[in-house]
Amino acid sequence: MISILLTTTTEGVPFVGHGIKLDYPTVDFNIATEISIEEMRRSDSIQAALDNGSITLKDGVGRVITNIESYLTPLVSGEFNSEYGEKDAMVGASSPEPYQVFQKTFTPEASSANYKISWYAEVTTDNTNRPFRFGVILDGAEELCNFVDAPVVKNEFIPVSGFTVRTLDNTEHTIDFNISYVTRTSVSVRRIRVSIERE
Repeated sequence: MISILLTTTTEGVPFVGHGIKLDYPTVDFNIATEISIEEMRRSDSIQAALDNGSITLKDGVGRVITNIESYLTPLVSGEFNSEYGEKDAMVGASSPEPYQVFQKTFTPEASSANYKISWYAEVTTDNTNRPFRFGVILDGAEELCNFVDAPVVKNEFIPVSGFTVRTLDNTEHTIDFNISYVTRTSVSVRRIRVSIERE
């Protein structure tokens, strides 16, 4: 669920609208639990309270909202988009240097929005206690994940997962998945998953 957090800012001036009355001081009340996104988007009472300074709004990651319609329109119109990529087939490499096993390319619909990037993969080596390195790289430069581990049993797959939130513009972005060995061995990866969702 989306979070739209309302704070009243003026003593003696409650927020009243949509059957809700919030007295001062109300801090970070999630108004999205009370009314729909579409109702919020078209709300004259919320925008008027924003304009006169009697309330402030922010989203769930702390971004200040000054125009409720402009903020919510992409969500209603379908620009609240997500991307997904996967590669089930097993890929192997025997290199101390990062070897690209999968790449996801995507272009966000919204500009300067926060996106949650989540990943999952299963990695192993063909030798017991020989460590591998698994990396996730954004746009060829920013390291989102640098995971090192070693199977206790030869060819036992180790799940690797994680997520991060990044502010992205609406240009093309890439997420690369790389494997390499730390101690000489063959490294294999399978069931790679990545999802990108607007926060």
